[in-house]
Amino acid sequence: MKAVPFLKPSYRKVLLAAALSLTLSPVNANELYSQFFSFGDSISDTGNLKIPFSGRLFPLTFSDKTLYNQNIASTMGLDLSPSVTGGNNFAVSGNSSEEILLSITSDSPYTPLNPEQFFQAQKQNTFFMRNQGQADKKAMYMVLGGSNDVVFVVHQLRTPREVAQNMVGSVNALQSYGARYIVLLNVPNLGETPGGERELSGTRDQLSMASKAIDDAVLTELRKSSANIFYMNLSGLVTEVSDNAAAFGFIDLSSENTDITCMVKGEPIGVPCRAPDQGGDQRERITTGVAQKSIFWDGLHPSSVMHKIGSDYILSAIRGATEVGGLPRIADSHSTTLNNNIFNELAQHRWKDAESGTLSFFGGGAGVENQIYDAVGRKANNNKGYVIHAGLHYQLTEALRLGIAIQGAETRYTPEQSNYKTDSLGGSLFASYQGERFFSNAAVNYFDLDYKNKRGFRLGALTRKESSSTAGKLYGLTLDTGYALYDNGNIKAGPVVSASYHKSSVDGFTESGNNLSSMVFGDQELDFKNAAAGVFLDAINDRTRLGIQVDYNKDLNDDDLRTIDLRQKIARRTAYLPADITSNDAWRMKVRVGHSLTADMEVYGSYQFSKADDYQTDYQALQLGISWSI
Repeated sequence: MKAVPFLKPSYRKVLLAAALSLTLSPVNANELYSQFFSFGDSISDTGNLKIPFSGRLFPLTFSDKTLYNQNIASTMGLDLSPSVTGGNNFAVSGNSSEEILLSITSDSPYTPLNPEQFFQAQKQNTFFMRNQGQADKKAMYMVLGGSNDVVFVVHQLRTPREVAQNMVGSVNALQSYGARYIVLLNVPNLGETPGGERELSGTRDQLSMASKAIDDAVLTELRKSSANIFYMNLSGLVTEVSDNAAAFGFIDLSSENTDITCMVKGEPIGVPCRAPDQGGDQRERITTGVAQKSIFWDGLHPSSVMHKIGSDYILSAIRGATEVGGLPRIADSHSTTLNNNIFNELAQHRWKDAESGTLSFFGGGAGVENQIYDAVGRKANNNKGYVIHAGLHYQLTEALRLGIAIQGAETRYTPEQSNYKTDSLGGSLFASYQGERFFSNAAVNYFDLDYKNKRGFRLGALTRKESSSTAGKLYGLTLDTGYALYDNGNIKAGPVVSASYHKSSVDGFTESGNNLSSMVFGDQELDFKNAAAGVFLDAINDRTRLGIQVDYNKDLNDDDLRTIDLRQKIARRTAYLPADITSNDAWRMKVRVGHSLTADMEVYGSYQFSKADDYQTDYQALQLGISWSI
């Protein structure tokens, strides 16, 4: 938005005290996004505009605390500092769409739009200059601008189409440099601001019409763009908050005054929070001095509380991609559990003399926990549940056994405020070959999955959940083979190798409701290709069996980063954002104990555990089963 108007030198000390800027501590980049870049005007400026004081220049930000982009970068563990100090925030107060385009594409420094005489007219470097026109493909790029163009549109100095061409040209330029993940936010309705009429020299209706005309023109231009642009409705969010301010955490704000509340009157600080003269009546806007009672900080700029709601809104989509992106992994954990249950059952019959024609039945249950890593929040979230299975196998020859099993399962994945309930029903055809020292098992799986989703997140003080449901399928093939190099009759030990291929698919779905935060997610498909090698030890006596297996699993997928298609429900444009890192390298351990109750009946239990190399993600299952033969 527009820079602060002319301020008298006598007010410098007061203005300096009010100019708060955030210094972020160095943090490590998360695994999905390597950097965070921001472009725009005073809503996004974290210190590129400077004011002189006592012979020095001090950065100025137009809010009482942190801005939306600072909140996002901090949450994601990424640095965001002003570009004048070498950082990634190229937003400058006063920038119109022309200057935002220059801040990305110019090969020489540019001067911000109409610098006020009080402020330092410091030339600004650009993204192109800093990066030689090469964009980091793993970075997040966020563009918010066009508000300073509203006054040009009102006074017919610039058309909405020209503004839109500048804004979409900015994101197209980033895409041409190699940027993959670009978020574009629209222009808020300046007619609903507490100082827009006075500061921008237009009526509320004129400002509202100009704001909407720019947003409509941007949508038209976006249809011509091939860039991956995730478009978000910031204007609608401000309206949604104003309609129900108390729900979002604002205190004592009723619907009739939420669009006019601000913290300061604008003198000597900021944009005035007053209406223009109307028939000789100077109508005061509501000025509170408290962020929790003010949607706006001054006449145009949001308070820190509104900035937090804005950052929560944007993060809800970024996190939504990673949360929903975890659904294929949930399906794979259901299949993994069935394989482990089958192979545990087969291990109970390992090294036994078996007669052809023997028919064995088995059944049991398991409690499972599968952690899924969220790189946005930089932590793992638990997916817990239970499994019930049953099956039978037939001894076709002395060496070969064939079987079938079915399994029902339910798990719940609960990242942050979300809850994803997954039910599955599936089965497996399996075979086992047993030699004197050699064994081999194979299983082919199929599952139908039903997902009941409640994606939850915070918008300021409000906790919102968007509900949806969808379905999925999983196909899988798993093999393992071992050889007893050591065999003294009671103890057998040797190497074991295994390999698996699973394909998990999740149907696209639309969240219910008409909130701005409701999303549409596209189809997902994820392949799991793994190979493992390790050692096993079986200790056997007449009635009791103990088995231990330790191996290292290697993920054979070449691409370690997966994306997911998504869009806001109210928008038509689909984009893609990172969903997860597919690396599944892990150490695994299995401990199994079985005991023969009779010659034909056994009970057994097992504990399985895996620990990923690079991320704090675990899989563990505790299983109990019973088997009897006829």
